[in-house]
Amino acid sequence: MRQLAMAALGGIVGMAFAAMLVRFVAAGDTSISENWLVAGAVLPVIGVVLGAVLAHQISGGVDPWPVTSLMRRIPFAILGGVLGALTWYICYALLSSIWNHQDFWQLALNPLTIPALTSERAGANVTEAPVLMYVIIGLVAGVLVTDSAIKRKWL
Repeated sequence: MRQLAMAALGGIVGMAFAAMLVRFVAAGDTSISENWLVAGAVLPVIGVVLGAVLAHQISGGVDPWPVTSLMRRIPFAILGGVLGALTWYICYALLSSIWNHQDFWQLALNPLTIPALTSERAGANVTEAPVLMYVIIGLVAGVLVTDSAIKRKWL
């Protein structure tokens, strides 16, 4: 239980760092690469994994690392997926609030008011990316990457 709590704390720190990074990058520009939003799925997962490793080291090896049992990995994978989806949502709402000069909390608390972000590739059409697409990507990527990372020995 301690290992999952430490992983959750690490994931929340990763969420905060992702939001600050996206805010910093987007604050001075009206266009950024979609790749910056990937931080919304990656940084919380890194935090979850680092939290689990830290709990293992603090416990003197009582908490397992790597977590090889499927039943023990499931909560970590769910945690990574939920934090990944939530962070993508927060980063998306943050970008929308910056670029559309709207209140972040109004957008974050009412998903129906968030305007779709648009992306344009060189020589291609402009496409809109709705918030739900990023939330689903964050959830799926968070689950898969967390599960993959948590069962490998990194140290």
